[in-house]
Amino acid sequence: MKIHTVILNQTAQALEEIFFENRFADKVIEKYLKSQKKWGSRDRKLFAETVYSCVRWWRYYLELLQIDQPTRHHFPSLIGLDLFLRKEVTTDWLPEGLKKEMQQKKIQLLQQNNISVLQSFPDWWLAEALEQTHNYLQTDFCSQRDDFFQDHFRGELSPKTWAHILAELNLPAPIDLRVNTLRISVKDLKGRLSQAEVETEPISSAPEGLTLVERKNVFQLEEFKKGFFEVQDRSSQKVALFTKPAAGLRVLDACAGAGGKTLHLGTLMKNKGKILAMDIHEWKLDELRRRASRNGLDLIETKVIENSKTLKRLENSFDRVLVDSPCSGSGVIRRNPDSKWKITLQRVREMEDTQAQLLDSFSACVRSDGFLVYSTCSIFPNENQRQVDRFLAQHSDFTLDEMETILPFKATGAGDGFFMARLKKKA
Repeated sequence: MKIHTVILNQTAQALEEIFFENRFADKVIEKYLKSQKKWGSRDRKLFAETVYSCVRWWRYYLELLQIDQPTRHHFPSLIGLDLFLRKEVTTDWLPEGLKKEMQQKKIQLLQQNNISVLQSFPDWWLAEALEQTHNYLQTDFCSQRDDFFQDHFRGELSPKTWAHILAELNLPAPIDLRVNTLRISVKDLKGRLSQAEVETEPISSAPEGLTLVERKNVFQLEEFKKGFFEVQDRSSQKVALFTKPAAGLRVLDACAGAGGKTLHLGTLMKNKGKILAMDIHEWKLDELRRRASRNGLDLIETKVIENSKTLKRLENSFDRVLVDSPCSGSGVIRRNPDSKWKITLQRVREMEDTQAQLLDSFSACVRSDGFLVYSTCSIFPNENQRQVDRFLAQHSDFTLDEMETILPFKATGAGDGFFMARLKKKA
């Protein structure tokens, strides 16, 4: 089956915007899909998957084609190679002679066994992961409290585990839904979606979760417009549960953003109590307010963080404080494949400083006997366990209650890579 040239051209233009204009892949794809009203479902699916696949395998494809400095003129070969390797369609954009050459080059790259090339990651990414893992394993915190990390990363297991993780991060992410149980049961939503020809399956690790059997645009469904569900990865759904919310509590969501976890907290609290959702961006809180209204939640108050005085007035005021911190996003690369090309090691270091500051600042808002929950969508130890270790060493009024690391292993049923730690403030 041949692909229409117009789709190839649009794919090339999209890649140009992502790599040369530094635009986010999901936003670029969304823009093109909205502009192409006449495309059928097959064309739309092929366009999106091809763009994402080219982004995901960018470095590997460049190595196969032996391109050092890519330009827009290389995009036809890159796209043709992607379609050829995925056996999606035939295209004249990859000449027959080049196809045979690619097979030989693949064998050569496999023999070289450079994991960063084979899994299409920047060199610094894997090197940093291995170094952080080695350094963390040497700490007392790891030896005394983190059997999970020792089991997965000790000795020769470390490079093998990270190679596995990189391979998993190159798999397309599933579409998981979180059911708003204030409005409908999981069973009833599954039935209603089935009637709308959207088949789902339960998620064993997420009691309020359903995952789509086949990718579809669920945002146009009446069930979404009525607030019956939100799109949220199964690992992300664990964070609100880990926070141990309950009806009537006072909860602070320190880095609420557009509010995916805030909404879940409100549902688990049965819309009783108070949630203060904070962020430095007003526009994100605007979106949260719209989503809360659609979900039927009125216990959420929003507040922009303007300066340190904002937090001073909130000291010792909350039973639960969730710091879902900005991070490298290393655990959600399968969902945002362009992030591995956009983020830098310097930026990761800046994130680490921000995380430490957030934990120190918001810990003051926790009441005695309350919980401070720290979470990230990172799988780098410096952003996770090492932050908790540093915090506990400097805050003797807190103890570690529980800690969980989620690696993005599809075989185990896990979702995105996540980390969460629950710290209890002493009475």
